[in-house]
Amino acid sequence: MNQELRLITRNTKKFKSDKKEWDEFGKYVVEVVVEVLAAIESYDTSTEEAKPWLENIKKLDDALRKITTEMKPILAKMEKWSAVTNFSHLKHPGRIDDFKKVLDRALTIFQVILSCIIVPPLS
Repeated sequence: MNQELRLITRNTKKFKSDKKEWDEFGKYVVEVVVEVLAAIESYDTSTEEAKPWLENIKKLDDALRKITTEMKPILAKMEKWSAVTNFSHLKHPGRIDDFKKVLDRALTIFQVILSCIIVPPLS
C-alpha cells in the first residue's frame, strides 16, 4: 500500500493540466491511506473478527494499484506529447473522478466492516 501511495502522490505532481485537481486528488489519497493505517494500528488484527476487515484492506490496496496502473498510460501519453505540443488543452477531471470512485468503493467496504468490528451488533 505504501508503494502505491508514493507512486500516486509523485505522479499527481507531474500533471501540468488540471494541476489543482490532481494535487487535491493526491492529498485525498494520502488522507485515506493515513486513516486506514491509523485504524490498523489501533485494532487487534489477530482476532478472528478482523479477517473480513483485513481482506478488505487488500481490496483497498488493489484499488490503489489499479489507480497507479491506469495513471501510467496517461502520464506516458502526456510526456510523449509534451515535447511536441502544449498539453494544457487536454483535461482529465473525469479521470480524476473515476480514480476517486475506485478508491471510495474500496474505502466504503473497509469503513462498514471496521464499524461492525468496533461497534458490536445490538443483541
